[in-house]
Amino acid sequence: ARNNHNTRLSQKEVESLTQDWLHKNYFQYNSLFFTKDKQQYIQEKEIDIMIEDNPDLIQRLCKDIPVLCYHTSYNTYVNGKNIFRVNSWYEIFKIINNSIKR
Repeated sequence: ARNNHNTRLSQKEVESLTQDWLHKNYFQYNSLFFTKDKQQYIQEKEIDIMIEDNPDLIQRLCKDIPVLCYHTSYNTYVNGKNIFRVNSWYEIFKIINNSIKR
């Protein structure tokens, strides 16, 4: 859910920048979706784990699925069941990779 609330970029420009960054950094993915309502999309597509930094969304999503809370200064107070704080993409990779091997 990339948005343009802090820039003068259009939604299409934000999407293009995101895709370019992923490509430039060799980030592999099967699909990429842009949506305004992450929670609805997660339910519709039956997503089973989420990486998130938004404190409000983390607290809503953790009721249904595990959430990897990407640590930031604005979400330090968020904790609870199904919330797993991570500090880097390396940590995220390790967690996801270990869960796939089980």
